[in-house]
Amino acid sequence: GSMSFAYTFSAPKGISLPLLRGIRFASNLTTNITYSYNRNTSYAASIENPNNLDMDNPVADNENSNIDISFSYNFSTSITGGANLNYSRNQDRVFNNSYRRVGLNIWANINF
Repeated sequence: GSMSFAYTFSAPKGISLPLLRGIRFASNLTTNITYSYNRNTSYAASIENPNNLDMDNPVADNENSNIDISFSYNFSTSITGGANLNYSRNQDRVFNNSYRRVGLNIWANINF
């Protein structure tokens, strides 16, 4: 299964800051969160009875989950920036192996 949520905030007339009177920032903030989960299990026929699956001993049982969070912000018409955060977990239940991965990507774009 998977689930996704996105949100965009826009202030066309800008956002005034309380401590800096008279300075306004036009902004556009976009966020996105995605979560996914997947589990696959495979069974083989038993040696004693080839017509029936051996449901007590799976030959493969893998579980994967992943979450992605991204932010994008327009500081002005020529400067944008953002960040992407990723976390994934994979587990092999038959061999009792698991690994996790964390990723962070920060970016900026300046248009001339």
